[in-house]
Amino acid sequence: MLPPVDVIYERQWRPMPYPIFALQRLGCMGTLYGGFPKFRYTRSGIPADIVKSFPVATVWNHARSKYNLPSFLAMDEPKTLARWVRSHSDLAPAVWSNGTVHRFLFSHLKPTGRKLILERGSMHPFEHFHYQQRARREAGLSFTEKTPDSVLHEIEQTDLADAVLSCSATVRRSYLDHGFDPAKIHDCDFGIDTGEFPRMPREVARGRPIRIGVVGMIGFRKGVWRVIRIAEWAKRSGLPIEVHFVGPIENPEAAEMLAKSDGNYKLHGVLKGAALKKMLQSLDLYMLPSYEEGLPFSVLEAMSSGLAAIVSTDTGACEAAVDDVSGVHLTSFTDEEFDRKLRPLLEDPEKIMSMGDAARARILENYTIDHYYGRIRTAMERIFSIA
Repeated sequence: MLPPVDVIYERQWRPMPYPIFALQRLGCMGTLYGGFPKFRYTRSGIPADIVKSFPVATVWNHARSKYNLPSFLAMDEPKTLARWVRSHSDLAPAVWSNGTVHRFLFSHLKPTGRKLILERGSMHPFEHFHYQQRARREAGLSFTEKTPDSVLHEIEQTDLADAVLSCSATVRRSYLDHGFDPAKIHDCDFGIDTGEFPRMPREVARGRPIRIGVVGMIGFRKGVWRVIRIAEWAKRSGLPIEVHFVGPIENPEAAEMLAKSDGNYKLHGVLKGAALKKMLQSLDLYMLPSYEEGLPFSVLEAMSSGLAAIVSTDTGACEAAVDDVSGVHLTSFTDEEFDRKLRPLLEDPEKIMSMGDAARARILENYTIDHYYGRIRTAMERIFSIA
């Protein structure tokens, strides 16, 4: 029998209920400690009686941003949440942490003998930082090659974990490359509720531009500069495409870069629920050429809806989207590569449709929520050495 596991989520991450439901199935879910207001968790289907929240920093930062107060007044959300969690003497024998709250938690909990479990949706902290600097460098912006003390501290705290739940082989490799004990890494590739994102009926793109969607934060880590290059190449090449951005713009630099681009794109802001699904149905292809990412949920959801995905080989998305079968892998992001890899697809609407069918099949075969639950079960049994 598995011991109780408390889970700490500093934010209300949309796929957050999945780990909670997985632990409930295993009968070992303890308490969810969250940094957002309680209703943000319970409306996702998480029972109210297992949720404790401390949203002081989150609410304050929201108000500071809304009223344009100086940035030095911002509260450190992970640190605030960690201090509150540490004040509880009744924590479970195992603590599962998501995000970066472990930076201020693990060194305090390690002496207590609790199992420290770290869920990772992105690469090792060193690569997580430096890939973003690479994105800025390639976009012609200021960057640094020096690893900040905050990242070095995060690496130290990460090394205290008894187990890392890796969402993809890409994440696993990044930890192994930095000397992490392979016995502590457990493969827990993400899965999604394919019923929530069913195969959507679409028209073959004849006599109109190919519609390509990009969902998520519009910024450098997510590859906005690469998207711009693709849009501008397509315009120069006479290939009719529309790039549809869905999500907030991360910073003024990204906004300025988009404003200067003559590529054919549209900004839709943040879309959720039915509006997001309607947008997905209107698309022909999905694209997320990130510089650093474990296994993006948006790629899995788009593929589940029947969209082939254009992805970067820098991320775990290339594990889900099989090159030239259910997606397109890009590495160099040069015109030569676009001519070789993208042009044949953009000139063949029928192939776009067939690759969309293959994308849906790929998700059903490997990335459903039941696949994910099974991986969590295997990981928990290994972590607690249950045969």
